[in-house]
Amino acid sequence: MRDRTLSLPAHVASLAPRDLADARRLAAAIPARANAIEYRLDGAPEKIPATALADVDPRPVIMTWRSVREGGHFDGSAEEYRRLVSDAAAAGALVDVEHASGLADDRTLVDRRRLLVSSHFPFGLPPDWEARLTAMRQTGAFAVKLVAGAAHLRASLDLAEIQRRCADGATTVFPMGPASGSVGGSVGRPTASGQPPLSELLEVYETDRPRLLEAAFGIVAADPSGSLSPPVHNALFRSREMPFVYLPIPVSDFDRERPFEIELDPPFRGFSITQPWKIRAAEVGVPGEDVSATGAANTLLPERRHWRSENTDVDGVFDPLSDHDTGEGRTAVILGTGGVARAAEPAQVHAESRAVRDHQVVAVRQRLKVVVVGPLPHSLEMRLLAQTGLVGAALFVAFLAPALVAALRNRRRAHVGDLGSAVAGAALLPLA
Repeated sequence: MRDRTLSLPAHVASLAPRDLADARRLAAAIPARANAIEYRLDGAPEKIPATALADVDPRPVIMTWRSVREGGHFDGSAEEYRRLVSDAAAAGALVDVEHASGLADDRTLVDRRRLLVSSHFPFGLPPDWEARLTAMRQTGAFAVKLVAGAAHLRASLDLAEIQRRCADGATTVFPMGPASGSVGGSVGRPTASGQPPLSELLEVYETDRPRLLEAAFGIVAADPSGSLSPPVHNALFRSREMPFVYLPIPVSDFDRERPFEIELDPPFRGFSITQPWKIRAAEVGVPGEDVSATGAANTLLPERRHWRSENTDVDGVFDPLSDHDTGEGRTAVILGTGGVARAAEPAQVHAESRAVRDHQVVAVRQRLKVVVVGPLPHSLEMRLLAQTGLVGAALFVAFLAPALVAALRNRRRAHVGDLGSAVAGAALLPLA
C-alpha cells in the first residue's frame, strides 16, 4: 500500500475514467504542474480495483463516488458505499466522503490524514450552511469542501466571499454550475458542470502561482467558455509583466446581474462585451460615437464617475475592407441584425452613407453597395468579408440558402439589381 500525503493548496486533476485502461490514458495527459489526481468513479460502467488505480500515477490520489443526491451518479446502498470507501482507504488513497453519509464520523474507517469531507448542494447554498461547515470541520478531516450550485454570476460571487471569510488552509467553498467558472480542473471529460480543463487553469490563469494583482478585466457573455480573449490577454499581461488578469464572466441576465457593478479585489478596469449583450451594454454609461451610431457596444471602460461604452466592431469591419479593397462597384450582404451586423452599416458612414435604424431596410452605397437582410432564424449573427475567394465561398455555402430566402423577401423593397452577384460576392464568418 502506498501512503502518499497531499500538500495544500492542491492543484487536482479530476478524471472520470471508464475503466483502468482509460484511467491510464487520462493520467498520461495530466499537466506536469498538477500535484494530485481525483478519480470520479461514480460514472464508471464497471468497478475499477482501487489498488490498481492507485498505482497508475505516483501523485497522491483522491477517490470519489459522488451520490445522485449530491449531483453525481452513485445510487448504490449505504453498505456498498462504505465498502468502496474502505477499499480505497486500504489502497492508500485519499477518499472524498460525503458528510451526509455519516461515514466521516467513523474514525476507524479512514485515517483522518486521508479523509476529505464534502457536501454538495446542486440547487444552491442552504440556509444552514455555516452549521454544516462547522460539523464537517469537527470530523477532524484533512480537508473539507462545501460546493453549492450557482445559477448566476451574483451567486458565484457570494460563494467566493464565503470562501474568503472561511479560509483556514483546509477549507474550500466554491460554486458549481454554468455560472461558476469552477476552481476544479478536469482532464478529458468534465467531471462537474462549469468545470474548465485543468490545463486552462494552470496555463491561462496560473492558479498555482499566487501573485499580487492590481486590476482585472473580463469578457461578458452568456457563455464565454469558448472565447480566445482570456488566453490572448493573459499571455500579453505575462509577456509585459503586467499585474493584471483577464477573466471569463458568464452572465445569464445582464439587467439583473449588472456585471459592471461587480466589486472585486482587484477591481475591474474594463470589460469586453460579446453576444448576446452588446445591445444591452450600449445603455451603460456615456456612449462613444460608434455606439450612438450602432446602438451596440463591445467595450466598457471606467472613467472617473461613470462608464464609457465603445464599439470597435465598426473599425473591425471597415478597416480590412478599406485596406484591401476600395469596394468600388461591389455589393455586400450583411446577414443578421445582432451586435456585429449593426456595426457593418456605420462602417460605411465613412463613405457617405446613412445609418440603418431598424435593420429591416436595404441601403445602397455609392462605393460599396450594402444589402441588410434580417432578422434571420435563431438570431444568426455573422461578420462580413467581401471577395475572399475559395475559402470565403466554402464558408458561405452553409448559409447560402437562408441568405437567399431572406434576401429575396427584401428584393422588391431594395430596388437593387444583380442580387446574384451580391450573394456570390460575399463571404460570411461566424462570430468567434
